[in-house]
Amino acid sequence: MYSESRDRIILDYDVSFRNNQYVLRFTDVRKILGNKFKEKFKPSRVKVMFFDREGNYDDIRFAGKNTEAFSIPSSVSYNCSADGFFFIDDDDYPELTFRATTAFKLSVPVYLAYYEKKKHYNIFASCGSLEVEFPSKRNTGSHLENQASPAVTIISQEEEGEANIDIRVVEMTIRNVNELLAEQDELPFTDDLRDAVSRLRALRENPSVMCDKRVAKRIDEVLDNCREKERELKTKSRAAAEAEKQAAEQKEEQARQQAQAREDSIQAANQLRAEEQKKQNIWLIIGGIILAILTFVGNQLFQHFRNLKNQKSMLDMQQSVVKRAEDEARRRARNAAHSQVNRVKTEARKKTRDFVNDTMGKMGKDKKKGNKDYSI
Repeated sequence: MYSESRDRIILDYDVSFRNNQYVLRFTDVRKILGNKFKEKFKPSRVKVMFFDREGNYDDIRFAGKNTEAFSIPSSVSYNCSADGFFFIDDDDYPELTFRATTAFKLSVPVYLAYYEKKKHYNIFASCGSLEVEFPSKRNTGSHLENQASPAVTIISQEEEGEANIDIRVVEMTIRNVNELLAEQDELPFTDDLRDAVSRLRALRENPSVMCDKRVAKRIDEVLDNCREKERELKTKSRAAAEAEKQAAEQKEEQARQQAQAREDSIQAANQLRAEEQKKQNIWLIIGGIILAILTFVGNQLFQHFRNLKNQKSMLDMQQSVVKRAEDEARRRARNAAHSQVNRVKTEARKKTRDFVNDTMGKMGKDKKKGNKDYSI
């Protein structure tokens, strides 16, 4: 069975008739979550379940999708369970009993619920309805109420019914194997396919199946198809592995060539860089020599012009000293001449004054003596 989110459910069940009652007993369950819930939910916390009534379920809470219980035909008597629901898991395979006088069919809606916390479940997927057929009492297989009927050498109606059931199971199993085999495109086979093949091999050993050569031949053909498909997948796997190996070797060779090319390119680049560095060093040396020569010549020229400037400065200073000496000599000469002139003038004035004074003195005396005329 598949849910709308591609979750896969495989149910094994058994239908029998005991104590005037039909018994539906579940014997195995397998669940494979789809991509939507595979990473989200832990498989151990996922429960496969169905309901036999609607309403309150004591203190158990169900959230998520709306659910419905399976319906009972009016000709069938069934006592609803106390809980109102059933879990199908490894720890608890439910068993349901019905009372009916004729064959009937039961449609059981199946759901997937996730155990979130204590007494709280989230119903996250609906898997459709499980269609269970309840045949008449004489066609319920080896679980007949009348187990004490004497053995006979001909095929009884009960054995014929059992054979019919086994044939139908074989047909369903063959169809299941073919579907799974068509979907199989790689090794190893899926668990579902291996389980289906194992069931088919077990059915092949069933006496009722072995007596039907047509069905046995179909089983052998399906098993041969499985072996052929396995050989094809092995060949394909080997071819793919060889192609992958060749691709890996080719990729490795390409990687090696690329690495060698990169190494050669790096070496060439390093050699070119070394040559360029060598040339640059030579030009740096040449430039240094030229710069040293130019520096030396420039220094000599600078020294020469500085010496010329110093000589000129010394000449200018000497000329200035000479000029200052000449000026000082002229000034002293002028001062000496001026002083001499002043001295001569002073002496002349003094002599004149002295002469005048002497003359005037004499004239005074002469007046006293005799009134001589001393006019000049």
